[in-house]
Parts: sequence; C-alpha cells; structure tokens
Amino acid sequence: RSEFEEMKAQRRSRGVLCAMRVVRSAVLLTALVAGCGVGTSVRMLDARARDAREKVLHERAVTRQEQQLDNEDCSPFTFEAPADVNSTSHVINMLLADYDKGMNPASWYELEYAGISGAANINRVPLMLYTEVEFNNVFQVNQKAQDMKIIYELTQVWYDCRLAFTPFSLSRAAGATSTDADPDTRVDRLYLDGDAIWLPSIVLSNQRSDTDDYTADTVRQASYSVLSRGLVISRRKLQHKVRCAFNFRSLPRDLHEGCGLKFRVFEEPVSRTKFAPMNEVALFGPPTNPPEFSILNRRTNFSTEVRTLKVDTIGLDLSTEVSILDALFDLQRSEYRYTVMAVVPCIINWVVSYSGFYISADAAPARTALGSVPVLSLVTLNNAILATLPPMQYSTYLTVYVLTTMGLCGWHLVMYAFVNYGRRKEKYLREKLKKQKEPLCAEVPSSENSGENPLLRKKQTKIQGAMSVAYAPVERVMPWNNIKIMHQFGRFDIYMRWIAPVAFGILTIVYALLD
Repeated sequence: RSEFEEMKAQRRSRGVLCAMRVVRSAVLLTALVAGCGVGTSVRMLDARARDAREKVLHERAVTRQEQQLDNEDCSPFTFEAPADVNSTSHVINMLLADYDKGMNPASWYELEYAGISGAANINRVPLMLYTEVEFNNVFQVNQKAQDMKIIYELTQVWYDCRLAFTPFSLSRAAGATSTDADPDTRVDRLYLDGDAIWLPSIVLSNQRSDTDDYTADTVRQASYSVLSRGLVISRRKLQHKVRCAFNFRSLPRDLHEGCGLKFRVFEEPVSRTKFAPMNEVALFGPPTNPPEFSILNRRTNFSTEVRTLKVDTIGLDLSTEVSILDALFDLQRSEYRYTVMAVVPCIINWVVSYSGFYISADAAPARTALGSVPVLSLVTLNNAILATLPPMQYSTYLTVYVLTTMGLCGWHLVMYAFVNYGRRKEKYLREKLKKQKEPLCAEVPSSENSGENPLLRKKQTKIQGAMSVAYAPVERVMPWNNIKIMHQFGRFDIYMRWIAPVAFGILTIVYALLD
C-alpha cells in the first residue's frame, strides 16, 4: 500500500511539473505575441506621423503661389494685330507666317537682338524651362521587373519672343487701335497647335519601353497656349512605364528610394536650354498610392552633369553640360500582405511542430508527421516568396525569418530522432544487463535452500558480489552504451518544451523590432 501511495504522489508531482511547463510555455507565447504587437503599433504610429507631415507639406505646396518669372524684354518684337481682325486664328496665322519651329527661342533672340543698334555684344543666356511635375497616379508596381506606370501632368513655361503680341479685341469699333481693346473682350492668350511651334526636346532617361520615342502612345491630353508677352505655357498629361531600383533587404518593411521621373534635355547644344523649378515639391493629386505601397518624401531635384565627347583625331570637343530634372518619391511597403502571407503561417507551422513534444515518443507516426509536415510547408512558402521577387544576391529579413523557422521545425524532428534512439538504446542496454546477471545468480544456492539462518544469508550475499566482480567483462563503456547518457537522450522532449519557445520567441521579437 505504501508503494501504491508513493506512486500516486510521484504522478501528482509529475502532473504539477507538466502543468507548470505548460503555463511557462503559454507565458512565453503571450510575451512573443505582445512583443510583435508592440513592434507593429510603433511602426503604425511612425507611419501616421509621416503621413501627417506629408499632408502638411502637400498643403503648403498647393497653397504656395507660383514663382514669379523674369519678364524678358520682348517689346521690340511684339506683333500688333491689324484693326480689322475678326478671329484668333487669323492672328495665329500671321504670328506663324515666318516662324521657324526648329530654332531655339534663345538662339533666335540673340540673332535678332544683335541686329538692334547697341546690342551687338549681347550675353548668351540659356533658355529657362520653368517646369512643374504633378503626379496623378502610380499603379501597376511590378517588383519582380522593378518598374511601374505613372500618370502625371508636365507643365512647362518658357519665353518665345517670336510669339509676343499686343492684346486685341474682336469687337472693336472702327478706327480703334489694338491698345484700345475692351477689357471684357480683350484677347491676351492664344491657343496653338503643338506641331506648329518650337517645343523643348527632352528625354526620360529611366523610361522602360520598346521604342525610344518619348511621346509614342503616352500623351493623353495636351494644351499649348501663349500669353501676350511671349510666355508659352505647355501642359501635357502623360503616362510612362519607368524603371526603379528596388532594395528588398528589409522586406516586408522595405523602403525604395529614388523612384519617379528622370528628365534630360536633348537639345543641340544642350547648354542652351535648362530646367528651372516652379515649385520646390512635386505635387500629388488623389489617387496616388499604389496598392501595398505608400508614397513618401516627394521632391524635385534640378542639377547639371557634364557630358564628355571628344574626337582627338580631328580635334573635335563636344563636351557640354546637360540639364537634369528629377521628380522623385519613395515607396514604403505596407507589411500587411507579407505578414498574412508568410509570418502568420510561420508561427502556425512552428506551433504545430512544437505540439509534438507533448505527444508520447512511442507514437512514431504522429511525431514524424508533426515534425516533417511543417518543414515541407515552410519550404513551399519560401519558394512562393522567392517567386514574387527578382533574382537577388542578398537575403531579406523575411526570407531569413522563414528559413530560420524552417530550421527550428527541422530541429524538433531531429530532437525526436535523438529521443527515439535514446529510449530504444536504454531499453536494450537494461535488457542486456539483466541477461548478464541471471546465470551468476542461478549458481548460488537460493535463499529457500539456505534456511532462515542469518549467517548463511549474509555469506550468500558476499559470494554473489564476489562472483559478479570476478566474472564481469572488463571493457570501455562508450557513450552510446552508457545507460545514463541514453536516459538523458530520452528526456530531450522535456528539455525542448521550454528551450524551443525561448528560441522561437527571441527570433520573432528580433524580426518584429528590425526596421
């Protein structure tokens, strides 16, 4: 009865220990989930703060007045419409009668102005293209091909004195001059055909297309007008597919910098035409954010680069400066998709693999399935993630997390192999030791034949001990033949019940805090 009560006490103590281990594992998993939640909350607050800053910046850019343009002196070349003009098309035809659309306005200005008395030594001033880029939509972001489509409005303003005219009215009284035009009906802006006037030749250096024609199948809307003082205003709504170098190292919280439009002047000579800003920030109109991404840090950069072209054999040097306009933005990925697609399945597969430590080691089919199925599932998941990315020579945070989780699940299966081997080996060694002791005990008279004499029983015990020592084989005990070591191998399940959650918890918390 005392042995039975002792066995019950041992079972109760084991039950208490198991309950404590389960509670400890639950606490670790709760801390793991809480750590992930805190990391996600911090990133959401940062994203909201960035959005608020971007909104304020956008409002300031929208309310800012356009930069005042320097008014060139086009008065010597101002065209005055005749008194009997009855349509704007008539004035346009007269303006374009001797117009050469192949000549840069700055070059024409120098040639014509040099002919005026006292202006023979005029300074060579480049034509300033006051430019503004307003993005309407960014869509079809293809991260595998590393490109996207952008719909934007390109507004360019420049002076062309050949198109300067005096404001006129189509309903003037007889004998009135153009300067006496009625302010209510006065015409001070003319709308022209883009094919009839000089237009700046620019190229999009990061365009991805099968053709080199900048305007091929890309112009959606276009409007060209000229003010009376010779100020030409070009507005075009365009669509282009452009390249952008993505950096996936911090996937799924990756930030891709420097995406957008990169314009270059393509004039001969290129130094005669330069970009100039109308607004400091590229404007965005809704909708702008593509799915899965947010647009941050909108900016425009104006710069120049030196293009070197020399032909030493004939002494030709065509080196010049090229004007550059970069309307850029950054793409910040929302981690929701990859969290649902990869992180949550990783946690579920790990929990399934971890539950095998609470199943008896004798249930080999169940333990093997719980160890191998999560590994195979994670292999498929990793291949699916890599299929959405371009070939890379570096690893990402997400792929490292998936591969490490896969390694931990494989570690669970290896631990079961050690447990199974240790239990079987321990059983074999105990049976072998039992068989070695049975013949020795049979040669000694049993206690039934020796009577109840205590001296004889003591002598019998001494004889058994001496015979076991004398006949015991002398050999080196290897670790795999040591019962104690094999017994510890069989207890790996118990150790892994708290080691595995700690390892996976550290991995997930580090992944959640990476930025």
